[in-house]
Amino acid sequence: MADSLPKLGVMLQSARELTLEAANAVSAKLMNENLSKPADIIKALNSLSNREKLSGLKQVIAHMSRGYDAVEFFPSVIKNVASSSLEIRTLVYIYLVRYADHDPDLALLSINAIQKSLSDKNAVIRSLAMRVISSIRVPSIVQIVCLGIKKSSTDLSPLVRRAAAVAIHKCNELDHSNSEMLLEVLQKLLGDSNPEVVSSALITLSQSFTDRFDLLHPVYRRTCRMLPKLNEWGQIAALELLVKYARLFLRPGSLRPVKKEQTDDLEAFIGGDTQQYESFDDEDDFEENNESHDHVSSNSVSISIDPDLELLFISTRPLLYSRNSAVIINAAQVYHHLGNSKVFEDYQVAGPVVQLLRSDISLQYLALINIKAMALTRRDAFAPFVKHFFLFPDDIFLISKLKLEVLTLLCTKDNAQTIVSELKYYALTSNNDNIIVESVQAVGRCIDVAENTSILKWLLQKVKSSNPALVSESLNVVRFIVLKDPNSHIKTVARLAQLLDKVVVDSAKETIIWLVGEFSGIAHEVAPDVLRKFAKTFASESASVRYQIVLLAAKVFSYYLDRNKTDDPNDFAPIDNGPESSIPKLFSYVMLLAKYDSNYDTRDRARLFSTLLTSSASTDLATLLLQAPKPCPVTSLREIMVGSKKKNVSSSSESTVITTTTPIVDLILGSTSLVLGHPVDGFQRLPSWTTKDSPLRADPKVRDEIVSRPTTQPVRSISNISSAASAARSRQSGATAFGSNYNPPIPAAPKKFKEQTLDEFFADVGENEKESSSEEESSSEEESSSGDDEEEEEDDNGDDEDDEEDEESEEEESGDEDSSEGEESEEEDERNEKATLLTK
Repeated sequence: MADSLPKLGVMLQSARELTLEAANAVSAKLMNENLSKPADIIKALNSLSNREKLSGLKQVIAHMSRGYDAVEFFPSVIKNVASSSLEIRTLVYIYLVRYADHDPDLALLSINAIQKSLSDKNAVIRSLAMRVISSIRVPSIVQIVCLGIKKSSTDLSPLVRRAAAVAIHKCNELDHSNSEMLLEVLQKLLGDSNPEVVSSALITLSQSFTDRFDLLHPVYRRTCRMLPKLNEWGQIAALELLVKYARLFLRPGSLRPVKKEQTDDLEAFIGGDTQQYESFDDEDDFEENNESHDHVSSNSVSISIDPDLELLFISTRPLLYSRNSAVIINAAQVYHHLGNSKVFEDYQVAGPVVQLLRSDISLQYLALINIKAMALTRRDAFAPFVKHFFLFPDDIFLISKLKLEVLTLLCTKDNAQTIVSELKYYALTSNNDNIIVESVQAVGRCIDVAENTSILKWLLQKVKSSNPALVSESLNVVRFIVLKDPNSHIKTVARLAQLLDKVVVDSAKETIIWLVGEFSGIAHEVAPDVLRKFAKTFASESASVRYQIVLLAAKVFSYYLDRNKTDDPNDFAPIDNGPESSIPKLFSYVMLLAKYDSNYDTRDRARLFSTLLTSSASTDLATLLLQAPKPCPVTSLREIMVGSKKKNVSSSSESTVITTTTPIVDLILGSTSLVLGHPVDGFQRLPSWTTKDSPLRADPKVRDEIVSRPTTQPVRSISNISSAASAARSRQSGATAFGSNYNPPIPAAPKKFKEQTLDEFFADVGENEKESSSEEESSSEEESSSGDDEEEEEDDNGDDEDDEEDEESEEEESGDEDSSEGEESEEEDERNEKATLLTK
């Protein structure tokens, strides 16, 4: 019985909680469904009772939350802006933020009350007032808004400072005359200690002052270290700004060959004089980048990187594991646009990006577009994830097409057999004709990497298939392969001609007949024989096939005339004996049949060819028309993405204008232009790197920060990365290319008391009392195995105020501006604690 009572109490408590939750849910549902009428809401807003006003405002907010238009309540709501009730004012401000643009003149009536709210004791009210006053888009109150921004930027609450950062964008958009003052305030907010304030400031900088990268000079390193603490939208804006900033004011890394045993040393990865090695700043040519960098293993090269650029790489690494897909893509953008293939692999960027394929369809589509752009130059990084791009039965066509394109980009000699066999499986088993077409095209794109003979043999076998989509696309791929090297594929054309008797698909017949006609000048025996066979069945063929037969007859007869032409253009000596003697008769027979064809296009072409080829004066024109070389279409996905390198020059008497097209490979990751496949209005390419021979656009010293740690103290090792970075900076002390004063502050380790006996404790206290010198001394020899540092300082026997004055005077005399006030306060607390224990 004693055991059952506690169980019964737990059950009753659980039942009570479930009952309360159900009641709250039902009451909330009833409240949402039973909205008051607009007349009743207006009556409540104009009431003298604060209770009825609050109820009316809640009904207005309920209308807004459900998507209804609440503009009709504007005059009644604005009357309560100066209410003494905090809840009422909060709801009024929320309403004004939403509808201040609809009637700015009426909103001006509340400007005095809003100004007073900027000094309210409640930080939420102050932030809402700042948002409301900046949302009233009336040019006459711009100066009032600027004063409010300047006041709110120094507020103690980060919520108010964040509202001021957002208001800068609205104020600058309304009037650009106060941009200089707003830039000064924005500069202060960029250096704020609160990550939320910095996030809003960075968003404002990216929206309103896109070309003012000089504001990032003093806060560049601080922003890099603060990246993981920013909110998601602030991280996106910060990454976009930092990528452009690095392109403008930093130098790219460089590659150098090293021995295999040197790769185990972390210093070999980030050290060295970068001016001695080949730079990887020019990756516009995908072939150079893909062939020269992707095949280089990590055991044969090392990278020398600007410490500021390396700081950005290290700080961006945690963002690859964000829950926001946009942050992941922008983080990958840092390594893609600022690093090379080795950097991309060393920071393991491909894995988090590939994980986005597990999201919903929209995110899969965007992720695949960005992966496609990255795989063009970062093939080795994505090669281990080939199986993630295999098709699923429920994939829509857009997703399937992008996956197939990525597979062709990732195809190498090592995985060619796996990828090609998978593509063949899709072509043979898919129920979607579009996927079959894309799969066969993907097989054809892999022919440059895989074994040509086996793929061509497989394509020729599929010509006899009963699936029209498979047969047509297989012949198209064969046609592209043959046209690339016609002289090497004469036997292939002859084999296709033999397959004409077994082909049942009209589109396949069209392709084969056209291809045989193109080879009439090389394969002299194949084309006449094919023409002879189809002349017999001309009347029973489809209209499209009859059209190709007419074209084949014209090409065969044109080449026949060229081979039998003598020196005299009016003299023609036909060959009476041999297989070619029947060509003129076949031509005349086919033209006669086509003259009475039911298809008017075939009739017109037949009359045209008959006129041109039977008249000696127009033979040259017929030759130009029928024997013109056909350029092979661009089938390689790499060539398509790189785009045309041709420049259209239109010269005039004064100047020459050169216009070029922007290839897909040059589009920025995560941009709308990349999704659409072409630059949109407002698109700007990334700035080009500063060349090795050119000076930097800004001195690296502008990014130096005031270190909060005394310069005489040893740097505490907080991680392998920070120690490696400090080692790299020490090695680069003599190199002026990246700046020798690079020394980002490292967060101080938390204070820890050492373990000691009571006698040792009193001995330390007595030693501190006997010391007379106030100079600070640090020793790295007393460092314990756990990494804790023991710091000893000598202090005077005076009181605490005298100690502080002595320390400040000593800092001024020695010129040490980097001492930390935080560490002094911790040391004073420790001394006071020891003195208290000694007194007890």
